[in-house]
Amino acid sequence: MNDTRTRVNNKRIPKNVAHVSTVGIALNSKDEEARWKFIYNRRLAPERVLSDVTKRNMVIMNIIKEAGILSVVENVGPYWPKLVREFICNLPRDVNDPKSNNYHKVTLRNFLFNFSPDLINKAYGRTNEGDTRDCLFLSDIVSTLTAGSVTIWPPKSQLGSSKLSVKYAVLHKVVICLVPTTHTTSIGEALAKVLYMLGSGDHFNIGHVIFDQIVDHAKSNAVLKPIGFPRLICSLLRAQHPEVLAETNEETIVPKSFTISHKLLSGTHVVDIPIQDVGIDEVITAE
Repeated sequence: MNDTRTRVNNKRIPKNVAHVSTVGIALNSKDEEARWKFIYNRRLAPERVLSDVTKRNMVIMNIIKEAGILSVVENVGPYWPKLVREFICNLPRDVNDPKSNNYHKVTLRNFLFNFSPDLINKAYGRTNEGDTRDCLFLSDIVSTLTAGSVTIWPPKSQLGSSKLSVKYAVLHKVVICLVPTTHTTSIGEALAKVLYMLGSGDHFNIGHVIFDQIVDHAKSNAVLKPIGFPRLICSLLRAQHPEVLAETNEETIVPKSFTISHKLLSGTHVVDIPIQDVGIDEVITAE
């Protein structure tokens, strides 16, 4: 079988990716022009907004509010695919190097933009807290996520989402609508730590997590890797230079909604929240 990839600087690069014209594309150098065909072929995985049905479910809404991520799924605006791909392609590989002139900066369409974890936190109404992910033990995490029904992290390093308690099952549905993933029914260690910190109130710098994910795209030549947070990217760019779209006629994509089913509250998930305060009949009727 022929290998469809080669290695450059110890990284696997897909072969046979068709050339894509860069006419009309704002790229800063020959390096970006060479990378454009990889970025162009990636699909976008836009954030979605909570449906009105979910907003009427007070139990689910309280979980999201207590985790401090309501603004992440409410303040969702449009995005422009071409602008997002140009941003990713022009993002300097050393954008996170404090010694670099490109530190937390990117030039796009002749405008200089700031791009940092602090700006992302500000956009979502979050504080620039520290991050305790490296201080967590998997045994504590899995016990909390499952309300004690599982006490040892699975040997295959993936926890089935069906094992989550009600609280963390809801948070999981929110997170997978934000972060691109093909594993919607299983949870790896990194995602488990994020869920744990959102639900437990531990210090968690969401800006750093999202920033790292976006920067990772600038360093990758993968074509099957979906680009996440396009709406956030566009909102950050337009907040600094609204005229970045002034002379273009680009396709505008409005946000789609997603619903978190009330069945999470009455199914097989271990109940670890006071559902009785609202009443399950009332919850189901509201939906």
